[in-house]
Amino acid sequence: MENDYAKNIVNGVGAVLKKLRKDRALSLEDAARLMDVSKLTLSKIERGDTNPTIGVLAKIAKGFEVPLMTLFLHDNRIHISRAGQTLKINDTQQAWSIEPIFEDSNNATQLYRIYIAANSVYEAAKHQSNTTEIITVMRGTLKMIVDGQPYLLQDFDSFSFRSDQKHSYRNDSDEVVVLHALIRYGV
Repeated sequence: MENDYAKNIVNGVGAVLKKLRKDRALSLEDAARLMDVSKLTLSKIERGDTNPTIGVLAKIAKGFEVPLMTLFLHDNRIHISRAGQTLKINDTQQAWSIEPIFEDSNNATQLYRIYIAANSVYEAAKHQSNTTEIITVMRGTLKMIVDGQPYLLQDFDSFSFRSDQKHSYRNDSDEVVVLHALIRYGV
């Protein structure tokens, strides 16, 4: 069952990638050059023959100038997101994981559940220009570092910042930190 779920996600990402590329009248070669991803990799993703890394997906989203979540299919029915029971994007070093929760219909706002492992740091990529991020710590103590400036946050503290600058999430404790992150693009 879980393999079918994962395969459906991979196929959905491939279909969205192909649609975005075709909508822009790009060949695989042109898209590969735009995204700095190999033509073979893009072809495999479009066919659902590979499970792309979060790094490759981030390059694709950046190349198309769309939020990362645009690459994942979404229906408009009522949706309940239960912790641990949805798509989870993991760091290869297991320092963090992200669960997409919701997005609005025009992909301008997205909500994520983020887990930062004990004694770990999540160095986030800069988001596109004019992006705002609002985080709320649901459990634990988090040190947010934005443009080199640290901010200490505890249970239920919220923090808003421009995320088109360097930022990281630091957990110096022995417990997992859980937070919700709302990202608003173009604000």
